[in-house]
Amino acid sequence: MRFWPFGKDEEAAAEIEYVSRVVAAKAKDDVLVRAKLHLVFESPVPEQHAERIAEAAQANLRLHFEASMSADLMGEEARAGAIVIGALGASERVRSADVVAIHVVGGSEPPRRARMPSAPFLAPAASGPKTRRPSSTQMLAVRDSRLIPAGVTAEGAGLALVPLFKDAATRMLVGVLRMYDLIIVRGVSAGGGEDDLAEVVPVSSVAPGLFELERRPELGRWEDALGTDPLAALRAEAQAIVCFCFWHGLQETEVEPAVGQAVLESAARSAFPQSESLELSAAYQTGREAPAGLLAVRALAVLSRSKADLPVEEFHAALTSLLATIQTDFTFAAEQVKIGRIRLA
Repeated sequence: MRFWPFGKDEEAAAEIEYVSRVVAAKAKDDVLVRAKLHLVFESPVPEQHAERIAEAAQANLRLHFEASMSADLMGEEARAGAIVIGALGASERVRSADVVAIHVVGGSEPPRRARMPSAPFLAPAASGPKTRRPSSTQMLAVRDSRLIPAGVTAEGAGLALVPLFKDAATRMLVGVLRMYDLIIVRGVSAGGGEDDLAEVVPVSSVAPGLFELERRPELGRWEDALGTDPLAALRAEAQAIVCFCFWHGLQETEVEPAVGQAVLESAARSAFPQSESLELSAAYQTGREAPAGLLAVRALAVLSRSKADLPVEEFHAALTSLLATIQTDFTFAAEQVKIGRIRLA
């Protein structure tokens, strides 16, 4: 049994439960848009069958892009997913079709259509959130346009972010393990682009906050191979870097320090109650070393007895790309803290 479905041998090609595609097309106004399409099947299906369904779904989404104005597509991922699954039909046994992070390629995002605010969860229009920047994390926890209800206490805001913290930590943990396996152990290049990263790091297909449960079989195989203590150490580092990402987002968006720290502490203590994630994250905040570089050093200290002749730079670069995707979502979360009228008590 392999740790994760890398390669194309018989074991990996037997049956699969989900498939992902990057879809790009020119909208009606000649603007190039792109999104990630993720299909989850009701039960495992043969790989060839899954590929055929994925091609059909990809074509349907492309047609939808081409028939729409780019501005009308922004923020309409749920509608696009419904169109895709409706076009496929019930006979294909597709449980869900998620379209993630529709965005413009190579330019600024076009203006969004005017929408009525959805009180009480949105701030008044004059102080509304900034346009969402495209994210490549693909986590269900950040697909909604609003993560934090307006006007809540700092503790309540932190609790609202717990699913994001949990899923981001799991994605970082699995990403570190897979990058190590791919680059350090197998000596295979992981590529450097967003699409390359999406092929290596898995996508959540479950409810927000439950990504680790979905990855439990894979993480169990890693624990059997590495041991309980090494995996626990890597999990603690993943949780620490997640806390750092939110802290960095708070600094970047200039959230009032007392409010930001209170939200961070609430989220971290609730998401990682058995961990010293906040204390560990302090090392990433100093600025003396690039966060991805420090993470690479710490991960290799746990995973490798010797660093001689290891492709450390490529491992560092891959973690830099992974960290950047997660940072995007935490900067977005910090922006919501800033405009959300968060109260200390």
